[in-house]
Amino acid sequence: MPNTQKTRLAPCPFCGSDDLVLMDVYVYCGDCGAIGPSDEPKSRTVKAWNTRTDGWIPTSERLPDEGDWVLVWNGSYQMVGEIAENKSFYDNCDGLEISGATHWRPLPAPPEEE
Repeated sequence: MPNTQKTRLAPCPFCGSDDLVLMDVYVYCGDCGAIGPSDEPKSRTVKAWNTRTDGWIPTSERLPDEGDWVLVWNGSYQMVGEIAENKSFYDNCDGLEISGATHWRPLPAPPEEE
């Protein structure tokens, strides 16, 4: 069942389907079963769904989900960090807060074994 709601949703990033349903706080793909992102209000859910992460995401636009490990940029260095409940990023090596984080991006998928 294609998305018949007035809200414009980009095709599913996993399978390309337009069979999408905007639920209360997430988007559901009826073809591949992808669910996400979960956010409130619905306008933030739609914005997050429609944002494709093939580049750096400004922290002023949105943050990753709590507990996600991501690549973080603070204007001088890029490092792997985790977003915590207090909406701060923490370095994966020493656990110290990453000050001045301006951008983030998802980590790439690990290589597949041959």
